Amino acid sequence: MGSSVSVIWMNGLITSSSGTSFSAPLMASLVTGVWQALPELTVSQLLDTIRSVASQANNPDNQLGYGIPNFNQVVTSTDPEIAGYFVSIFPNPTLSQIKIEFIDNSQSDKLMIDLVDSKGAVSNVGVSSISNKEFLIDISNHQPGLYLLRLQLGNQFSVHKILKIE
Repeated sequence: MGSSVSVIWMNGLITSSSGTSFSAPLMASLVTGVWQALPELTVSQLLDTIRSVASQANNPDNQLGYGIPNFNQVVTSTDPEIAGYFVSIFPNPTLSQIKIEFIDNSQSDKLMIDLVDSKGAVSNVGVSSISNKEFLIDISNHQPGLYLLRLQLGNQFSVHKILKIE
């Protein structure tokens, strides 16, 4: 988890770097995000759930422990309401394209997608009839910066932070 981590240098430029010192903050931020999504869990329940869906959950060792956790699976396996609409958005940060992948899509509603910049300007980047579990968005013509990606599928809404880099 400490490989090709997005970092901001002291001069303000966003780049990637690698090293073991990056893995702990990255894991801590992911665990914090999961706990924000599932605040009803106790610390023990949260850690048990994360361990149970890691790549080496059934055979932990001294090299990788329980392995690499699957945070999407943590949330969808714990909250059935989220499981029906949970999406994975990557890569983030991105240079030009964002891939939206639906973990479980049993709905046939239209997907509405808006991209909101830091000044509040909204770009409608697409309306798609969902025929498979993924959708690709091209933001190569947008300026670098932080954006909010707003998704609406039927009567369900989801908002995700996207970082566009050069």
